[in-house]
Amino acid sequence: MKTTSDSPRSHIHRSLCSCQSYFVFVCLTASALSMISAFVSRLQLEEMKAKLSAQDATLRTMQTHITQLEWHCSTRGSGSSHSDDEQDTNGGKSSLKYDDVKTKNRRNTDDTSRTTGCSCSKGEPGPRGKRGRGGPQGPPGQRGENGISGVNGAHGAPGLPGRNGLKGEEGSAGEKGEKGQRGDKGDKGQAGRQGTHTMVNTSITAIKPSAHIVGDETLGVPGYGPLRLWVTSSSKGAHLNGGMQYSNGAITVPQSGVYHIYSQLLYFEGHVDKMGHKTLVNGVTKMVSVTQPFKWRWTSHHGGLFRLSKGDRIEVQVTNSDGRLFMLPTTCFFGAYLL
Repeated sequence: MKTTSDSPRSHIHRSLCSCQSYFVFVCLTASALSMISAFVSRLQLEEMKAKLSAQDATLRTMQTHITQLEWHCSTRGSGSSHSDDEQDTNGGKSSLKYDDVKTKNRRNTDDTSRTTGCSCSKGEPGPRGKRGRGGPQGPPGQRGENGISGVNGAHGAPGLPGRNGLKGEEGSAGEKGEKGQRGDKGDKGQAGRQGTHTMVNTSITAIKPSAHIVGDETLGVPGYGPLRLWVTSSSKGAHLNGGMQYSNGAITVPQSGVYHIYSQLLYFEGHVDKMGHKTLVNGVTKMVSVTQPFKWRWTSHHGGLFRLSKGDRIEVQVTNSDGRLFMLPTTCFFGAYLL
């Protein structure tokens, strides 16, 4: 038995999955953009450092050339009148350093300007020299202090719950206990009054034991283990005849014999691998049904003949906790009757 309408709960579940996927995508995109921005900033910083190093080397080279030009200009402008001052007593070679020559030439130029009244104008700057080689790399600077730790980010959304593991194998039934001793015979009771003799057709008046228990109209309930969502109300189509009794999810038979036992459940929620149930007598599995996987709606039904003893208990258990049940009287029921 199948229906075409989807559960509102499944729609909400799919919406939550979509929102969580979108939130994860936004977080990953923001993290990637932050990493790219940091990488680009680092490249720009390295490029600025290289440019500053090159400019510093160029300035040092220009200062050296300017010093040399000043020295040559001062040497040529001083003439022969100062040749005696530029020679030493050990062979006539110049022993003045650049700084001494610059200072002396400035003094000589001032003296010449005062005596001759010459006011020479500064010449135009010469062409720019070739770029010198870069100097060796300096030693690394001291390590800076650690920055302040950032604030912890918000916790991410919880992930979807994992699937339930496979159910373990059912244990073997325990050994049957020893039969107790027979009790003492009771006292004989008093004789009753003699009744009137009446012919009774036992084939018509005797009611055989039978029971039909139905769901309590609970919808969407997760089922696992012994199922107890049953009612015995005749208004719902249930009945207990011939001494049959129902208590806490189990039917108790009043006499021994061969019984036909049956059960049926309706499942939905198609994301589970399998759904099914089993019927037990005195805790021992007698019948098992398993539905096909990934079906939104599926009815599981089974039945069979079994020899029962007086007092045996019949119950139904669900074998998968992910399945949801439609506990309607017409879709979920179980029962038994004496043949």
